[in-house]
Order: sequence, then C-alpha cells, then structure tokens
Amino acid sequence: MGLMGIPQWYLPGNHDMNFESPNAQFANETYKKHFGPPYYSFDYGMCILSH
Repeated sequence: MGLMGIPQWYLPGNHDMNFESPNAQFANETYKKHFGPPYYSFDYGMCILSH
C-alpha cells in the first residue's frame, strides 16, 4: 500500500474486533497492538472560532 505514494489511514472494522474481550473497552486491543490508535484527527486550513 505504501508504494501508491498517497497518505493512507487505517481504521478498525468489524473483522478487527476482539469478540473474546470481557467488554467493549478492550474490543480494539488487537488492532491497536498491530496498527496503533483507532482514531485520527484531520485538521485542514485555519480554524476560526467566533463567539
């Protein structure tokens, strides 16, 4: 995938969940172990907040 020359971000899907975990808190532990955090933040341009 890295040979494509464009940024890629992986996110967990249903097949990545650990259904043997005792609760939802640990359902993504296997994904995180291999790929990193299951969330990302994309910031584009300037963010201007008005009150």
